[in-house]
Amino acid sequence: MAALALIAVGGRVAHSGASLRDHLIGTYEILCRWGAAPDVCIAGLMHSVYSTQYFTTQILSPALRRQVAAAVGARAERIAHLFCRLDRVAIRASTAPAVGASVRLPMHGGGGSLRVPRLSFDALRLIDIANEIEQRQRQTLPQLPWLAWASAGFAAIGFEPKRLGDFVVIRERDEHDALRHYRAALEAGVETAHKPLQRCVERMPRCAEPRILLSLRQLQRRRFDAAYANASQGESDLLAWGAAWDPRIPFTAWRLLAAQIADAARAASSEPPALGMQVLERLRDLERSVVHASLDPA
Repeated sequence: MAALALIAVGGRVAHSGASLRDHLIGTYEILCRWGAAPDVCIAGLMHSVYSTQYFTTQILSPALRRQVAAAVGARAERIAHLFCRLDRVAIRASTAPAVGASVRLPMHGGGGSLRVPRLSFDALRLIDIANEIEQRQRQTLPQLPWLAWASAGFAAIGFEPKRLGDFVVIRERDEHDALRHYRAALEAGVETAHKPLQRCVERMPRCAEPRILLSLRQLQRRRFDAAYANASQGESDLLAWGAAWDPRIPFTAWRLLAAQIADAARAASSEPPALGMQVLERLRDLERSVVHASLDPA
């Protein structure tokens, strides 16, 4: 892909706990998992190459726009350039214009304004959501919920991630309740963890991680059909959201754990995958760190 050569220098530039190149590729991958249009995905891969309102390091000069467009496509380059120039708060606060219409948005730094057609506006909102979620994938403590915020952003532009199917907007209250049950499950013993995990799943049926951990408990209790169903659904939902809800465990590790649980359930084996025990131990250690930090005197 020609775009990868353009962003290669970003591998030497720090960004949100990783390199800029890693961040750009991660944003691209999230957009692809959602089923965004190919040129929107490529725009996501290039979304900060000219520098932005918040990331001021420029790895490509705007003087090279014509060459960049030739390499990645004119529409993808135009959307990326808009993302670099426009005020991010205005993008988030503006109402999507009617189909076929446009909206005038200010550039950051007081540089005037630009008129943005509906399709480009939708692309900018989608890239903004993916950009924020990708940066959260390197957070460790504390876990910050993001599904309600993302689903509201999808609804604002009428976008439905292709794998979510019967997608509905998640309420912030439900996500916070689910997070409370999730944390309770991590503190609970083997015999009682399934109850708060089940409550978490009831609050947010399309959230992957609680289902995956619930399937691990069901596997240990020899409920193989339920374990297989929840592990499979959890992996599907993980791919649908495109990123980890609980990023303290990497996306790829959650996906591998779900596949391993499904394989064990299919074989009617109640021996939990070693990865599952490692994930639980890691999450419990992190939860204890949060509790200890909250108890330390100021």
